[in-house]
Amino acid sequence: MIGTIRKHSKAMWWVIIAAIIITFVWWGSQGPGGNNSGGMGNYGVMNGITLTPAIFQEAQREVKLYYFFSSGGNWPGRGRQLQNFDVERETYNRILITQKMKDLGIHVDDEAVTKVASDRIRSLTGGKPVSLKEFESAVLAHENLTTADFERYIRNELGIQQVFATLGMAGDLVSDEEVRALYQRDYQKISAQLAMFSGRDYVKSVVSSPEKITEFYTNQMRRYELPERVRVSYVAFPLSNYLAAAQLELDKMTNLNELVENAVIQMGTNLPTGVKTVEEAKAKLIESELKDRAGKSALKAAHEFNQVLTETTPASATNIVTLAKDRSLTAQVSAPFSPNEAPAGLDVGEEFVRASFGLTTTEPFSNPVPGTDAIYVIAYHSQLPSEIPSLDSIRDRVTQDFQFIESAMLAQKAAIAFEGGLSNAMAGGKSFADACDKAGVKLTPLAPFSMSSTNIAELSGHVRQDQLNQFKRVALATLPGQLTSLMPSADGAFMALVQARLPLDEAELKQNLPSFTRSVHQVRRSEVFNEWFKREAQKAYSTVPYFQEKQAQMQKAAANAGKQ
Repeated sequence: MIGTIRKHSKAMWWVIIAAIIITFVWWGSQGPGGNNSGGMGNYGVMNGITLTPAIFQEAQREVKLYYFFSSGGNWPGRGRQLQNFDVERETYNRILITQKMKDLGIHVDDEAVTKVASDRIRSLTGGKPVSLKEFESAVLAHENLTTADFERYIRNELGIQQVFATLGMAGDLVSDEEVRALYQRDYQKISAQLAMFSGRDYVKSVVSSPEKITEFYTNQMRRYELPERVRVSYVAFPLSNYLAAAQLELDKMTNLNELVENAVIQMGTNLPTGVKTVEEAKAKLIESELKDRAGKSALKAAHEFNQVLTETTPASATNIVTLAKDRSLTAQVSAPFSPNEAPAGLDVGEEFVRASFGLTTTEPFSNPVPGTDAIYVIAYHSQLPSEIPSLDSIRDRVTQDFQFIESAMLAQKAAIAFEGGLSNAMAGGKSFADACDKAGVKLTPLAPFSMSSTNIAELSGHVRQDQLNQFKRVALATLPGQLTSLMPSADGAFMALVQARLPLDEAELKQNLPSFTRSVHQVRRSEVFNEWFKREAQKAYSTVPYFQEKQAQMQKAAANAGKQ
């Protein structure tokens, strides 16, 4: 197989490959797992097969690749992490599903693996093409992975898709009537009128005396607590400093146009996002190559600077200032920043933040760190402990918070009072509009909306997404001519009069029904597959120490909760 892939090594191999994502359910604790497999090398027995270290580690390497492609280029434990992803748990899931793949007699041939891998790679044309060998050294080697692991990962992903298709086939047995009913549930619109009680209308009624602001600050001090922060010294190597030299390199390439032409041909119809013409694609490739060459030059300069810096003795964070001055560079100091933010004024990502928080006075330097438009050499500068700023230093912010909360409370009180007298008013023959008019409440027609509506313009800025979703559920369950309950908003409260359920747009239904049907089938296939997987996992994992330990932890936690 590797030989087959190597024949394509001059094709467009991209660093980031779209993953085949199958959502695995899992049996055991919902919390993050540990790395204890019940003893050194004891991975248990699954479906009568002893899980040797070789079997487990092979599957674990596939899981790392699965994670890398699913997370957009991060490895487990690095960069932005996927929530509730446990490598060990997912390794057992992988072993189980590949066992079932063999039981079902599913085989993926070499040609299919090569074609799918190549197609997926060619579809991502926003970076520089690299050979398979370069892909292995630049990407896979970071986790001690090989092209054999990559090939096996692709093969098993395709096999998993076949398992999913085979076992989830029953999910396609959904009647046309049921599909139409589901479509109507999600897309039938209603018309309604909104009575909004917003804190914005009550701000002038809030008394913001110094005494009240002080009291509010004292009660809410934890709200303003600043987390632990750091500052770093840094020297930037901007890519712009190396673009001219990179352009000269490209100008000397006599076969540049030929290389670009071949690259575009290999793209086929899979042009980069936002690119509409072949000429635009060519320009993008040249621009990418230019930036890549400039980036390599900046990185080389940063590495040379960093090597001298780290070899200077005695090691001191202040050495970066001295060395920068000697080389006619400028060492700067970042603004303080926390683990959850980038320093102000620098276009950098999580890798910069993570590296910065790993610095200490004894190990003050890290490897060069890439930013969007520069490579950075960073050094420890200072650490700022968690603190609560004084009232005087944040008085404007505290005052705004006080006014917002107080005005929202006034709006809620007005809404409750209005609701209290509403039933009597309407019982006396008054309409909802009359009651609103008498109370001085503005009644606003809502644009027709359905459960699938992602926003309602008239509620924008007043409700959070969870509040919007709750309102849609309540409104769609309310009969025409009836009022919804009074509902909280981010800055007060509101209620609505449901006027009518609007008929489905038959032309829109006809256009959308095929794709909607496919999505229903996909959801049902997932449900069928996940139910099957859950049953299989419950049986297979009963003899695995990792899950036995998880089960014991759950039982212990339940027992402790019962005692409380």
